[in-house]
Amino acid sequence: MGYVEERNQDYNAIVEGIRFDDGRTISDHDHIFWVGDLNYRIQEPPGQQRPGPLSDAQTYELLLQYDQLRQEMRRGKCFEGYTEGEIKFRPTYKYDPGTDNYDSSEKQRAPAYCDRVLWKGTRIEQLAYNSIMEIRQSDHKPVYAVFQVKVKTRDEVKYKRVQEEVLKAVDKRENDNQPQINVDKTVIDFGTVRFNEPSTRDFNVYNNCPLPVDFSFKEKDIHAICEPWLHVDPRQDSLLIDSARSIRLKMNANVRTIAGLLRKIRASDNFDILILHVENGRDIFITVTGDYQPSCFGLSMETMCRTDRPLSEYSQDQIKQLMNDESPEYRVTMPREFFLLIDYLYRQGSKQVGAFPSYDSRLSLGAQFNSVRDWLDTWSDDPFPANAETAAQALLLLLDLPEHALLEPVVENLLECTNKSQAMDYISLLSPPKRNVFMHLCMFLRAGIESQFYDLHQVASTFGRILLRSTERAAWMDYHSRCIQFMRLFIDTDVEAMGNGNEGAGTGTGSGSGTRAGLQA
Repeated sequence: MGYVEERNQDYNAIVEGIRFDDGRTISDHDHIFWVGDLNYRIQEPPGQQRPGPLSDAQTYELLLQYDQLRQEMRRGKCFEGYTEGEIKFRPTYKYDPGTDNYDSSEKQRAPAYCDRVLWKGTRIEQLAYNSIMEIRQSDHKPVYAVFQVKVKTRDEVKYKRVQEEVLKAVDKRENDNQPQINVDKTVIDFGTVRFNEPSTRDFNVYNNCPLPVDFSFKEKDIHAICEPWLHVDPRQDSLLIDSARSIRLKMNANVRTIAGLLRKIRASDNFDILILHVENGRDIFITVTGDYQPSCFGLSMETMCRTDRPLSEYSQDQIKQLMNDESPEYRVTMPREFFLLIDYLYRQGSKQVGAFPSYDSRLSLGAQFNSVRDWLDTWSDDPFPANAETAAQALLLLLDLPEHALLEPVVENLLECTNKSQAMDYISLLSPPKRNVFMHLCMFLRAGIESQFYDLHQVASTFGRILLRSTERAAWMDYHSRCIQFMRLFIDTDVEAMGNGNEGAGTGTGSGSGTRAGLQA
């Protein structure tokens, strides 16, 4: 009862002692709430009987006239400027635990309002302040308060307007004192971009400031000034006063860049953003855009199986939606473009001999290849516009150019397989388009090997590295031999004769007329 001054000191020690990371104190905040057992007691008035049931609000008000906390607040000793709601509940201390009876121990402590909620600030409205008599576990009764608080908000429209004005003023001051150049275009549009058809665009930079200027294109996160499908010339140069320079951009969606370009298209509306850096000056951002004409080369088998018309009739946005479509719904069981190439090669008979030489993914494609591209992308009814060797090259590219290998994500498992039955368990986990393409391809290759059109080892080596390509597993000492071993499980007629598993319904097995019937189906 007598420790009033110590309670005041506790309050002041907390107020003075707390410092936040930004240097502010408790008092520096807009809304402050104190919640807890502050331990102030009721100084019983002389001759006053200890309260009984205390159900009369007037009795509570009488007691609160002798409340130590309110007395000390009036004296300015603690909680100066704070507010407390009207108390219309019984003193919350001290009870015999498990009951609603005040202290019956030897000390018989006088009832008190130890547990309090106080606040300071504007726009605060207290909606409730009460205790809960039904909770009896402690010698205190819990107290709660409910508030409605209106917090400060920022006028975003005004804030943005002021921010823009300040930034413009700062930029103007900086630009007036910095080397700077002008460009005649900040958006370079390549128009329609097609696979294996390079195109160029030029733009000019000018030095209109009274100083010579050095400029260069800045490297970005990829440690290059631009994406692999772009080439910039020159990368850097100097401009004398009142001089100009032409910059040439070359766009090339080819066998080395198409996978990355399609990945970029999936995630962005632009081909790239170049950063033209002026030494000691400000950077200029140049957007490179265009409209990629979809082609079968580079697309996954799943994406092509979602199409319902030739790829030449799709726009970039439409193919972007198909590439980002993760639903398992397919319009066809196998890409028509893949089947057209297989069908053409199969019908060539002995003209196929030597059609699959050693494959080089870095090869350059000539103009004749573009006619094959158009023949596939339009589902043309015209005769195939090239020979068996070009068709074989196109087939290899169709399998090799997508971002992920045909047999992903089970490549590592398949490289560990020692028999066909074991391998088929993993093949069955592939998506239907991938699984169908693989089985149809193996059936076609096996037929060509049976007819002695292809060399078994060479075909197993070429297709094994494409279908099982893996940047991580390629470092294995026996990676190449494992690829060959896997392919032989499916295309070696001797392995087939040993009966190492079943290819599954509808794919066709065996040789001669059975294989031919399966291919024609």
